[in-house]
Amino acid sequence: MDLFLEILRIIVSLGIFIAILFGAKYATVYWAKRNQFINNEKQIKVIEQVPLARDKAVFLIKYRDNEYIIATTPQNIEIIDKIKSEEMDNYGN
Repeated sequence: MDLFLEILRIIVSLGIFIAILFGAKYATVYWAKRNQFINNEKQIKVIEQVPLARDKAVFLIKYRDNEYIIATTPQNIEIIDKIKSEEMDNYGN
C-alpha cells in the first residue's frame, strides 16, 4: 500500500509539473503576441540593430516617414544618416 501511494504521489507531482510547464509556455506566447501588438502602435520602431563591439552598436530606426542610422557608444549617440522611406524602397528593402 505504501508503494502504491508513493507512485501515486510521484504521478500527481509530475502532472502538476507538466501543467506548470504548459502554463508557462502559453503565458509566454500570450505576452509575446500582446507586446508585438503594443509595439506595432508605437511611432518609433527599431528596424535593425548591428552590434559592433561589447558596448557599441548601429541602429536603423524608423520614425514617421524617415529612417535614421544611429550609432551608439556609452558616451555618445550620433545620427549618421537620415533617409526618406521612399529612398529605402529603391534599395530593395
